[in-house]
Amino acid sequence: MRPVLVCAVTAALAALPALAALPNGTRAPDIKTQATLAGKEFKFSLADALSKGPVVLYFYPAAFDADGSIMKAYDSVLEGHPEYANRTSYVIAPTGDIIYSYTAMSPDKHVDNTMAVVKKWQEDHKKS
Repeated sequence: MRPVLVCAVTAALAALPALAALPNGTRAPDIKTQATLAGKEFKFSLADALSKGPVVLYFYPAAFDADGSIMKAYDSVLEGHPEYANRTSYVIAPTGDIIYSYTAMSPDKHVDNTMAVVKKWQEDHKKS
């Protein structure tokens, strides 16, 4: 199974302290929205994506979601700048539960951390 990566927001701000994200074990809020993958827009449904395997959901500053409802639902609003998302990554298992969250303004570890979690999930759920 290949994970789906959804980029929910864009741009860069000066580093600020990391804030809380939704904790592991929390049920991921449902999403139906326009998204991009490899620069192409498509209609995204979290439920549909989860039927194919784990989903990586990545928020980063300058959200293009018109009302910010998705970053608010995922507790990814940048403190002091509510018009921007905090840089937060989530890995959501096919059950709909958040199995990993990571918040840091530096993008350096987001991909490595989330892909390690996805690989571990895949190893733990290999079909015999």
